[in-house]
Amino acid sequence: MLTGCVGDCGLRFGAYAWGKFDIAEVVTSVALATHCVPIKARYVPVISALILFNKLKNMQCSFLAYQQIFGITLAIITISLDTRENILARPLSLVGTIVAFFVYYPAGLYAKCLQSVVTICLNIYGWYQWSYGGKHKTPLRVSKTSPLTLLRLLLAGVLGTVALGSLLYRYSQADLPYWDSLHTVMCLIAQWMLVRKKLESWFLWVLADVLYTAVLYHKGLYLFSGLYLFFTFLAINGYRTWRQSYLKQTAAAGTSEQDI
Repeated sequence: MLTGCVGDCGLRFGAYAWGKFDIAEVVTSVALATHCVPIKARYVPVISALILFNKLKNMQCSFLAYQQIFGITLAIITISLDTRENILARPLSLVGTIVAFFVYYPAGLYAKCLQSVVTICLNIYGWYQWSYGGKHKTPLRVSKTSPLTLLRLLLAGVLGTVALGSLLYRYSQADLPYWDSLHTVMCLIAQWMLVRKKLESWFLWVLADVLYTAVLYHKGLYLFSGLYLFFTFLAINGYRTWRQSYLKQTAAAGTSEQDI
């Protein structure tokens, strides 16, 4: 998902230094963030960071490597906070995306730089929306997306994928340009829906994570593919958590809820 664009931005550039980490430690971090093991919520960020930085004690790392590890840690923490509707997810996601930009740019990943810039803007917008986007400047609540908005987002997704895919196909040496473009566009739309606290955003994160799991597997990045599979389950958990929140607030307001 998982992907902070938060998880996406933080974890994608973590692939550069993937070989320096033990898969069991990374999977444990994801398990902690998704409550697969019974650890108190307040300890999850600390334990996740300790696990990811443990390998650094006896290893000389460049500044870029530290940036990558920092991004992975922020991604795990941010997505965990997103599922809980915690406002701290927005500034942390903003920081993680800025870090991602300064990793992508020296590497010549200009499409990802563009994605980072858009995600930075969305996170600033989302920070305000989560704080004051409700009625009478109250915190924004989880809501559903109207059918018309979903249709518009679908049309924007198709056009965006075709446009970006065509540019990458013609003017770059990108492998799988259209599949990569589809994932990028899906992440941007899902991020917009997330900052608007739309329940259906998690459906799109699930689709995006499943897609990139398959792409990474096709590219032979099996461990990283497995990590995105874990983020798929995290997105499913996010949907379940947000739906419970939605049901509670609609019940409190005395409105009816149609099962979805």
